[in-house]
Amino acid sequence: MNKVKNKYLTIILQIRDKHEYTFRWLDYAYDQNCPFQIYIADGSRNSKVKKYIINKNLHHRLKIEYKKTDYDINWKTYCSKISFALNNIKTSYILIADNDDFYNFKNVEKCIHYLNQNSDYVSCGGNTVNFCILDGNVQGNKVQFKKQNKQSFINNNLFENVKLYLSNASGGPYYYVHRRIIYKDGWRKNINLNFLNPRMTEIFMELYILSSGKVNVLPLNFYYRQYGEGIGNSVGLSNNFIEEVFRFNWYNDVNNIFDIISKKISKLNNSKVNIIKSELFDYFKVFLRPWLINSIDLTGKSLEAKKARRLMIKNAIKYGYLNNVYVFIRAIKSNLIQFFFSGKKGIDDIKILSEFLKNHKN
Repeated sequence: MNKVKNKYLTIILQIRDKHEYTFRWLDYAYDQNCPFQIYIADGSRNSKVKKYIINKNLHHRLKIEYKKTDYDINWKTYCSKISFALNNIKTSYILIADNDDFYNFKNVEKCIHYLNQNSDYVSCGGNTVNFCILDGNVQGNKVQFKKQNKQSFINNNLFENVKLYLSNASGGPYYYVHRRIIYKDGWRKNINLNFLNPRMTEIFMELYILSSGKVNVLPLNFYYRQYGEGIGNSVGLSNNFIEEVFRFNWYNDVNNIFDIISKKISKLNNSKVNIIKSELFDYFKVFLRPWLINSIDLTGKSLEAKKARRLMIKNAIKYGYLNNVYVFIRAIKSNLIQFFFSGKKGIDDIKILSEFLKNHKN
């Protein structure tokens, strides 16, 4: 067994079934000589992953700690699983990984180095590269890549960073490298809040991280996230945001989140909690707009879908007279982006992942 080259970080690979993606993730980590400890919290129905690790002799190159937990029947069970993992991990940093996505391990090391050198930063990441396999799900010859530039949160006033997060559509630091102690404390509070769905946990954890310290994004490719048909969460969360609001207790959940974050910020800024909370709600309205728009059915044949399309077209013409130019430019950018973004290193990263996806076999 090879020794772990980087003892600072543990990757928590959170899985529930979808074994073909887990096998692919592990094969990629093996091929790329992942230098970190890997903690597998397996909430699947069976132990196929454990057998795969043994049969493929992955321990020869990878430092894997495998734990079979109770089946992730709901979000509460999942949260307990991650809490169990955090209580057993001793490294300074942790990183949460989904089994259908990938990390650039060399750039993860750069994030660790940055955090080691900057104690006032609690998390560090890089840009996201979204990819879609056009001729398959787990493996394919045709892979499309789209780069997503991420936002740093480096204001010394942490409240300003929180407001920037709520008003910025580029996403937050959930999948970055985090200081374990801070992330563990936030996760303990997440357990106590007893959310019923993952979206609330992600919102709370990102706000908790941002109200705990600064977050930097390095100008490099860090996280490769797969999208497309058949790709998504494994916890039964609806993609219909409006439906989700009615299914879960959004009103109480959001209030509980802002109570904690407002009190946390109040201690830092010496400001009144109710004033901070009121301002957070104003920014949260902006935060929700993209989800509300994306939850509207614009492709169906129902009367509601037709009305929604007419309304959207009317507003696009009324408020966006350059929309056609924008769409044309985006189309060109989509076709050329994999050749030009991030310089030669970015292209090399894509070639590595493309070749892996092309040749991968379970």
